[in-house]
Amino acid sequence: MINYSNHSGESMDDAVIITGAESHYESVMAEYEYIQKIYSKNGLKFTIENQEVLKNKKKHYDAIKVRLSDGVVKTIFFDISESYDKFVIYPQ
Repeated sequence: MINYSNHSGESMDDAVIITGAESHYESVMAEYEYIQKIYSKNGLKFTIENQEVLKNKKKHYDAIKVRLSDGVVKTIFFDISESYDKFVIYPQ
């Protein structure tokens, strides 16, 4: 089960921490779901303009830059350290 911290996501120091993801892919999908939930409740849509992985000390972050339908551009930071090196290998 995916869990999100109550952080604002406005900086690496206050990044939304994602826990419970079984793979890096699942954590990325959780990021998109989080952004959708946050902005759709205000009637806004978003477009992802850029996404990059950042490393600070021993932690890994995704920084996602979004353009909201009202024209505002924001970067949301997610701490993905727990799932960063997790990859699911499916049997063939």
